[in-house]
Amino acid sequence: MPRNRLLLTLLALLALAPLAGAQPKPSAPTLASAKSPAKPPVEIGVPVLQAHTRDEFGGYGQVWTIVQDRRGVIFIGTSGSVIREYDGVSWRKILTPSNTTRSMAMDDTGRIWVGSNANFGYLEPDSTGTLRYISLLEKIPENERGFTDVWQTLPTPQGTFYRSYQELFRWDGKTMHVWHPANPGGRFQALSMVRGHVYTAQTGIGLEEIVGDDLRPVPGGDAYKDAIKLFLYPYDDNRIFVSQREGVLTLFDGQKVSPFPTGADDYLKKSRVYTSTLLRDGGLAITTLSGGALILNHDGSLRQIIDVADGLPDPGALTALQDRDGALWIGDSSGVTRVEINSPISVFSHFGMLAAVRFQGSIYIAQGGGGAPVQRLAADPITNRPLWIPITGVTQAFDLRIFHDPSGKSPDQLLAATSDGIMRVENDKLTPALPALRGPTDQTYTLLVSRKNPNRVFKGGNDGVASMLWDGQKWIDEGRPPNIVYDARFLEEDNDGILWAAGANANVLRIVVPPTGMRDAHVEVIGKDQGLPVGSNGIALVSGSIYAGIDRHQDIFRWDQAAHRFVIDNRAQLPMDVPDASPLFYEEKPGSGIIWSLMVSE
Repeated sequence: MPRNRLLLTLLALLALAPLAGAQPKPSAPTLASAKSPAKPPVEIGVPVLQAHTRDEFGGYGQVWTIVQDRRGVIFIGTSGSVIREYDGVSWRKILTPSNTTRSMAMDDTGRIWVGSNANFGYLEPDSTGTLRYISLLEKIPENERGFTDVWQTLPTPQGTFYRSYQELFRWDGKTMHVWHPANPGGRFQALSMVRGHVYTAQTGIGLEEIVGDDLRPVPGGDAYKDAIKLFLYPYDDNRIFVSQREGVLTLFDGQKVSPFPTGADDYLKKSRVYTSTLLRDGGLAITTLSGGALILNHDGSLRQIIDVADGLPDPGALTALQDRDGALWIGDSSGVTRVEINSPISVFSHFGMLAAVRFQGSIYIAQGGGGAPVQRLAADPITNRPLWIPITGVTQAFDLRIFHDPSGKSPDQLLAATSDGIMRVENDKLTPALPALRGPTDQTYTLLVSRKNPNRVFKGGNDGVASMLWDGQKWIDEGRPPNIVYDARFLEEDNDGILWAAGANANVLRIVVPPTGMRDAHVEVIGKDQGLPVGSNGIALVSGSIYAGIDRHQDIFRWDQAAHRFVIDNRAQLPMDVPDASPLFYEEKPGSGIIWSLMVSE
């Protein structure tokens, strides 16, 4: 019944502090709609993500645009002559006449408009309900077809706009209006709608507002005359947030431009900004050409970085979309990845751990081996990723326990069961709790603070059980029972103060501990004659009763005090049709009433 095995698997996956769940979905998200969140807590781990690469959906992996329809179906536009449709289970191709799809957007009716190479149009279901690409190329005068990639598509009440570098188009369902750059060699560099106003930008001119059929320069917009690939979003009632490719992030108030400082300016400069996406909670997702994607809070503080180190297949993030469930889809040169940025679950580490505990505001873990058997969770000051601070001094660590001085006269202690005995974790260092008992002969697997005498801590090790007592100033060794050699991996104390030890291949120990400690304890060996099968075992106190589990044995055994033996009690058993299944059955905290029952197979 080794409960640590289950707990530590869960702790490796779950953020231990409650995080904000998915936010409500306002109809028109703005940066002004969010309050500036506080600096994220250390315990925001790496988000759970799922990558879909070209090996899964076929064709080219370079994803330039992503959109989600009203059904929740995801569409990705890639290099290659198809749009790919994903319903969460399977992929379907939608053929297009172009070799690349650069942009897609859905209007208020649910129609998806598409911009591609030297072509643009929309998706329309045929008589069978299958979506097909409908080109608008024939609606464009032949002499206006000298454009290449359509980088942005924008449905508005005035019509749908399409932006290429060479020409800007508006289709209102009847007529096609075309704009050209004002200057020779000029290019259109933006297409965004902010608070009902449609903006574009031209090299050499800067920001312009599209009013009817006119392009009107915006006062102060010439600050962006050299900027490329602009994205604009409302920041507050008066200012507009602007991102530009490989440039700084800025705020524009309609007259002048001011920098938008972030908690990741150096990272953004090094990684090279590509695009930006407004999130529903007022944050921003910034894609970069070499550093993945960043999530910024409304005030510019860094929420998290999502890069190759976090599981992103490719560091070159080309586009991003927040889906209706709050997850972020990131397109890159390998495919598309769904990232659970708003999930209460996040990953701290992919390496194994044997124990985890919160102590004085920090989370500590114990590893069975490696160069740092005890580690403390911190946050990387640059990326906000989980950072494990190594605490060295021993070869292995197996368990962690917090000791509270019952008198309240001394501070709490974090104790570690290690390959060199019991250690105190203090100021990121390990010091022996009992200096005279340190070394490989005192290897300790588990610790348990007695409920009967809270000044006492029990120890389980490779050669038996022992105890030590806190006298208010120091630990006192209380020894171990004589002539008992036992591989004690698990300890539990029942409601009568009797200590139980488990872990060996044949028996468990039932130990009556006197006030003088373990040295004078009475030990009873419980095994086959008391109803317990042979096998590696574990022990747990559940609802006031002692239960035992045996590896590769699916029955759960409860100690019957009246009969003085273990009896099968499978009321909470979850049987599995495999030969090596073992039960995990324990109470979350003594008396909590929260009981976990699992059946596991290795």
